[in-house]
Amino acid sequence: MIDDHCSPEWAEKVATPWAKYEADGRDKLRSAAGHTVYKITDAQVAQWRKAAEPVATFWAENIKKANAGDPDAMLKALKDELKKANANY
Repeated sequence: MIDDHCSPEWAEKVATPWAKYEADGRDKLRSAAGHTVYKITDAQVAQWRKAAEPVATFWAENIKKANAGDPDAMLKALKDELKKANANY
């Protein structure tokens, strides 16, 4: 039963309304008096990615320990899917 719902289709079904809610909230703040919403720079994005590297390393090590597959291939597949969806990761 749970496995029937562990799929990219269900992930999209659950995540899309949440993402829309978040985006609508940003739009609402942009148009509200007294609020400023900043777009982060490419340099800031690079800083966030660098800060997340230990998390990715920890995850990869645990995937290997659990013999759950090739973490490099998994991460590449995820990034490929994100690119297909035109997502900025």
